[in-house]
Amino acid sequence: MPAGTSIGHIHLQVTDMARALRFYHDLLGFEVMLEAGEQAAFLSADGYHHHIGLNTWHSQGASRPCARAWRACITPLFCTATGPAWQPW
Repeated sequence: MPAGTSIGHIHLQVTDMARALRFYHDLLGFEVMLEAGEQAAFLSADGYHHHIGLNTWHSQGASRPCARAWRACITPLFCTATGPAWQPW
């Protein structure tokens, strides 16, 4: 990215909202700004309206890419392709 580039916020599709919140809120420390049940949550650092949007709109209960193809895992922050049984918690 060019110098001075910034990212306002990201939206991530997750398969399990409770698990995603355990990671982004409990482990990484992002503040939950708004929760919409099992469908969506918005998290922030320093009180911004949201830096991370999580949703399960088309993915709730789906298998994780890590479970299918651990070498090509691209799910942000859920796995780092260290092996098929790796779990961050």
